[in-house]
Amino acid sequence: MYAVNAFKVLTGLLGIALANKKSFLTVVCGFICFIMQLSAFFQSGNGGLEIAVNVVLLVIPYYYLHNAWLNFKDKK
Repeated sequence: MYAVNAFKVLTGLLGIALANKKSFLTVVCGFICFIMQLSAFFQSGNGGLEIAVNVVLLVIPYYYLHNAWLNFKDKK
């Protein structure tokens, strides 16, 4: 669990460092973070609150991935 959270923090720092550059690495890291959170969503329990929290937490890596892809695609 610590390694997963450390990877998420490093991905965020990498995204900040490469924000003004065209980088496929940020897209790959964003995709990995999204897949990790999606798997956590499917492993969540039956409680409504737990599902709601996982849905909100799924939005964050999606937003990162979406913007990393747009940054990679649009920068020249």
